[in-house]
Amino acid sequence: METLVLLLVVLGLFILIALASFFAFIAIRSKTHEQIRPHQRPSGPHGPQPYVGELANEGEAKVHYVLASLFPESNYSHLISGVYLRSKKGRLPQIDHILINERGVFVIETKDWNGVVRGTEQDDEWIQIREDGSEEHLKNPLNQNAYHARAVKDWVSSITDPIAVVIMVKNNKPFNTYDSDSEDERVSYLINFDEMREFFLDFDPCLSPDQIETCRRNLMSKITMNKGLHSS
Repeated sequence: METLVLLLVVLGLFILIALASFFAFIAIRSKTHEQIRPHQRPSGPHGPQPYVGELANEGEAKVHYVLASLFPESNYSHLISGVYLRSKKGRLPQIDHILINERGVFVIETKDWNGVVRGTEQDDEWIQIREDGSEEHLKNPLNQNAYHARAVKDWVSSITDPIAVVIMVKNNKPFNTYDSDSEDERVSYLINFDEMREFFLDFDPCLSPDQIETCRRNLMSKITMNKGLHSS
């Protein structure tokens, strides 16, 4: 009889612990997917932190880390990664990274493709040739990111035109759009991962602190970490 009572007590404790763990998980998950508001600024032991939603792969995490290292979060530099942005047409594209600082507003698409990549700016599709010889047709990421940049432009066009950047993490871009010695300015760039530092630091300051903050607030009011949640 005593053994049965002991078993029932142990079973009851196990059920209580399981329920407590389940509700704690639900609470954390719900908070993680809350909609971001303009006044919210994540902080850590070393000050303000970048806004990070869902990074889809190792390549996006690497790019995020490099950007956060080059431009630490402050009142004059903001990094937003892995979020959805509502456009004026009500669409909700997923954007890998948005960097806002004195050098401009950068809309960044990260591609972690292996093998050889072939394509041009004009092609609707690019071809990825893997090491085993197999091929895959992929959407032109410049076109994809141009669509993202238009959504960002909806909310910052009164201040600046966003700069669209596609980063090839495996350093296998099929052609060159960036030359640090050239005076030619573009609205869309294709760069390798190894070129990131030189590329972003090559832009001259063009935005004031007030303009940076206005861009940040305008974009944050239209951003969510979850596609099912819409900003007001």
